[in-house]
Parts: sequence; structure tokens; C-alpha cells
Amino acid sequence: MKNEIEVSNDWTDINVDGTCFHGNNIRLPYLTLVELLGEPSDSDGYKVDAEWLFKDKAGNVATLYNWKNGPNYTGQGRVEDIKHWNVGGHESSTSLIIVMRALVERGIDKNIPLADLLENT
Repeated sequence: MKNEIEVSNDWTDINVDGTCFHGNNIRLPYLTLVELLGEPSDSDGYKVDAEWLFKDKAGNVATLYNWKNGPNYTGQGRVEDIKHWNVGGHESSTSLIIVMRALVERGIDKNIPLADLLENT
């Protein structure tokens, strides 16, 4: 079955201009995300260490990225230690659905309780 959600680490593939954080967070280890989604972009090299870009068939986009909790910003730890990720997009619920669908399509363990995966702030 073909994936419905495109995932990229290249900003020239998916234009995410104007996206922002809407309060949804996902808690997964970095290496799990790499296994499911592939290598992330290096992002801005300052407040963000890793970012994945998503687009659904309707053209809606989303991002998954760390924010000020990795070695670029704190000067401590490793990217591999990051477990808390922000979901960005143009609209909160659409962005979260896009990211969650991409994870499910790529084989995330369906036995992970949703409460353990999502963090709403």
C-alpha cells in the first residue's frame, strides 16, 4: 500500500512556510523517528536540531521538530537523546493528524498507548 503522507527532510520538496507550533507534542525517541521517517533535516542549527516535513494529498503540510531541548540550543546531550517533539503546521488538528497518519503508515507500534505518545501543552 502506498503511503498517503509524503515525508521529507528537504525544504525544497515540501514548502512549510508560515507553519507554527499549535500546542501538540509527540513523545518518541529520536532513533524511533529516524527508523520510521528517515533522516531529518538539520534545521536551523540553533533552536532546532532535527525536523521532518509532511504533506498530505490535499496539500496540507505539517512539521515535527525539537525546540530548544537539544544540543544546538542547550550545548548539552546528543540529538539521539531527544524524546519530545513539537508538531507544527497551519492548523492544529490537521497538523497532528498528518503526523500521526505518517507514523501509522510507516509502522509505528500500534500498542503504544495514545496517552504515552501525545503531550498536549
